[in-house]
Amino acid sequence: MYTLLASYVFSRIVDFTVEGAYAAKGLLIISDENQPIAQAIMAELERGVTYLDGEGGYQNAHRQVLYAVVSPTEVAAVKRIINRFDHHAFISIIDVHEALGEGFTYARPVRRLLRSKS
Repeated sequence: MYTLLASYVFSRIVDFTVEGAYAAKGLLIISDENQPIAQAIMAELERGVTYLDGEGGYQNAHRQVLYAVVSPTEVAAVKRIINRFDHHAFISIIDVHEALGEGFTYARPVRRLLRSKS
């Protein structure tokens, strides 16, 4: 039993080390309902979205692709939002090993050992 627990803890430490402290998930969403999905993600999760131009390889049809980066804990909420508007949406979830910007990292204050007198 202890071996199983130790293996689990070790795997989580390795995942944290490999993925980094600010790991996130990127979602590529192809849907006919991009506008309401994007509005819901921005309103409910307060996450930004980006529209990308895409072209289908099979039919050569122009499609808009929605891209959003969220924390791993928010993936289920995004899936629920997408399912609410389009049951047939195509979703690709990718690992984002580093996400910089508002909402993912915060600037740390600079600490100085010696303060200059001004």
